[in-house]
Amino acid sequence: MPSPTPTRRNVSQLTLAPLTDVDIGLLAATAIAIAAYRTRSLDLGGALAAIVVGTVTYAALGFAGAAVLVTFFASSVALSRWGNDAKRRCSSM
Repeated sequence: MPSPTPTRRNVSQLTLAPLTDVDIGLLAATAIAIAAYRTRSLDLGGALAAIVVGTVTYAALGFAGAAVLVTFFASSVALSRWGNDAKRRCSSM
């Protein structure tokens, strides 16, 4: 009995599955965590936690929930840096 010859698929027949909310959340959270890690806003553990929390938040609450989380994070970083600058100015007097 001859062995069946494998059929070749035409490349144009292959399609990518659409991205899910988990995929989008993971990509966005990873990008934000890497940027925050590089600017020393987060350490490695914080960056890993941000990836998990950001992914779950986007998957569960969508863009609106993720926007609230990013706004909170950005304002926290900005206020922390402003507070540190104010402390440095006061201690140098």
